[in-house]
Amino acid sequence: MILKVRLSSNNIVSVTDDYETKAQQLLNDGKIDQAIAMYLCIKPESARILVIIGILYAEKKGDYKSAIIFYKKAHKIQEKNGDDTSNTFTELGIAYQNLHEYDLALNYHFRALSIRKLAQTIDRKLIAGSLIGIANAYWGEQNLSEALEYVTQAATLNESVGSGNELNLATNLITLASIHHSRGDDNRALEVAKQALALLESCVPRDSPVLASFLNNLGTIQFSLGLFGDAQLSFA
Repeated sequence: MILKVRLSSNNIVSVTDDYETKAQQLLNDGKIDQAIAMYLCIKPESARILVIIGILYAEKKGDYKSAIIFYKKAHKIQEKNGDDTSNTFTELGIAYQNLHEYDLALNYHFRALSIRKLAQTIDRKLIAGSLIGIANAYWGEQNLSEALEYVTQAATLNESVGSGNELNLATNLITLASIHHSRGDDNRALEVAKQALALLESCVPRDSPVLASFLNNLGTIQFSLGLFGDAQLSFA
């Protein structure tokens, strides 16, 4: 005789939590493939877990095609349940941009932006994030005038948020400075970069990789302007 065991909803939640805890431990140990395998054991599939798996493929493995597969699975579940799909669209936009498929990247970033603009509670930081995604995609296809327009809109929104949003504003300004540099307007790029530097120094530690990366970008701008002494200090 086969004994059939019926799990209660509490049992299912417990098993799911156990798998997720183990997956997080594997991530902490740098065991990305094993963590993904553990997340895949979680049943039934949920959009949240599928997005996590997609992000792991994208950010930890650089496997954007696999990431897209999981994001699209998540989107199907979200659409069926009537859930917010804007974050999933954003991840799809980022993945397609990394594959240099800029038209698809723009499509998903614009879809995310539309949802966020129509949300019952408007989140200016999320809208700014979509605008930056659009700017980055335009920048990738070298449409610098459109890139500048959207990243400037994002900066205006991020500035309007006020206290507590310094890091978002700083990273926004870094992108704005880089686009000015790509357009050959290094004087304006330097002006914006200095604003970004002041914000970064107020909200990240001195040994932050974000600050180190930015200083390299700043040095490039300074070098282009012939400010070799300043550039040398930034590169150091």
